[in-house]
Amino acid sequence: MSQTEICQKVSKPEDLDLLRALCRQVIGQECWSAHTRCDWVLALEMGMKIPISTPNKVLAERMQQGSWAVDIHSSEWVIQDKFGQIYCSPHSDLREIKSLVRVLESACVTHIDVSYPSLGLHVAFDKGYQLIIATCEDDTGDGRSDIMQQEEASDIPCWMLFMPNDMVVEVGPGTRQWRYIRSDTPIS
Repeated sequence: MSQTEICQKVSKPEDLDLLRALCRQVIGQECWSAHTRCDWVLALEMGMKIPISTPNKVLAERMQQGSWAVDIHSSEWVIQDKFGQIYCSPHSDLREIKSLVRVLESACVTHIDVSYPSLGLHVAFDKGYQLIIATCEDDTGDGRSDIMQQEEASDIPCWMLFMPNDMVVEVGPGTRQWRYIRSDTPIS
């Protein structure tokens, strides 16, 4: 895919065609780390392990990021087992979340799709688990999930897919836009 930056408003299903094509590139990648950051961001590291640049050599040996990564910031999410039962969600006890999300480790992505009109993400893994990410919009009609209402941070993407070409897909905030932008450019 090209490295041209894109900002796409979503008003019809066809507006998701390119987004879906970008996301499908992660199919076949193995999740080697599932963890939380800052207690409220769920992160999946996939693909090649890349050392994180840090002046601390001890930390540098232990800290790695995936060539592919999914970060869930201001969205509701659930991990379901193969029977559709909720295995874990952001409403689980924080200590439990840190261990329960690890069920996705060593599982390969077998399917990924973005729903219309919600821009939610559905990721299926070969172990039978599914990660289902809602967007910042919920069923109450006010356009914000519980997490988003708590954060009150309208500039935070609902979810992001970091790609090995130094690009990132950002979805949200809200359900009407997505962006494909450089991930290695400092925010000005």
